[in-house]
Amino acid sequence: MESPKEQKSQTGRDAICILLLAMVLMLAYMGALRFTGCRADLAESNMQANLIRINRYLNLKAPQNVLVGSSVAGRLLPEYFTDSNTDVVNLGLDGSRPLFAFEILSRHPEKPARLLLDTSTLFQPISANDVVMREAMKSPTVSLAEIIPILRPDSRPSSLLYDRLKTLKEVTTGGTSRAPFGSESVKAPVEIPSTYSSLRDALNGFRDEGIEVVFVEIPRGPGWAAPSKGWAPTLAEELNVKFLEPGPEIFRAEGDVLRFSDGFHLDGPSARKVAHYIGKSLVPDE
Repeated sequence: MESPKEQKSQTGRDAICILLLAMVLMLAYMGALRFTGCRADLAESNMQANLIRINRYLNLKAPQNVLVGSSVAGRLLPEYFTDSNTDVVNLGLDGSRPLFAFEILSRHPEKPARLLLDTSTLFQPISANDVVMREAMKSPTVSLAEIIPILRPDSRPSSLLYDRLKTLKEVTTGGTSRAPFGSESVKAPVEIPSTYSSLRDALNGFRDEGIEVVFVEIPRGPGWAAPSKGWAPTLAEELNVKFLEPGPEIFRAEGDVLRFSDGFHLDGPSARKVAHYIGKSLVPDE
């Protein structure tokens, strides 16, 4: 029978062994991530998906094109723009607003060359989800993730697994079609949005910093091919900035081709097609 002193010594050795094993496993996991280049774009919760995009943006050295907006923009993954030779960082945050994404932009020491503005929630004020995200960004883990890559949200095993399963599902099952035109198309509200002035001032501020602003009407749900009649084109015209409408252009060129994973958000193949159109629209004609 071991004495108390021997038992204490054995417990200490066990603790050291466990710690060393954990370190070995962590280093092996980090090596695997570096070797394979694996990282998650999607996650098992809206919070984690948003943290992935925020953390990725904040760790870039020199962002060029940044897409900001809601989950509608979130479907246009950065890899979808590569066919058009355009690098785009995605800050399409689930349940969020561009006004909150502006706060993220201000945290980066370097400003993007171009701001792509998703119009789906353009005039909506800061939401409760945005407040939660703002608090989450203050956590020690988020700060440490800027130094230790393995702590970054896109390196979490659960997010990597979800990302692969979600991608596979969209490739194999696809989405459902929605009417390109019809009574469900977006109609212009009568009253000017309460955030109109503050949004205009914020965008003028970006332009004063040398950032090009481009509005993007990303197709979503029924009526996706109908030209926008909301306040977004009005503000774009007032600011004299480019207003892209991939839906009507793609429909005129190819017919009824876009599909939606849940009836509202683009599925993977359609999101890739829209991203390709946007990327090509940003490249100067040769």
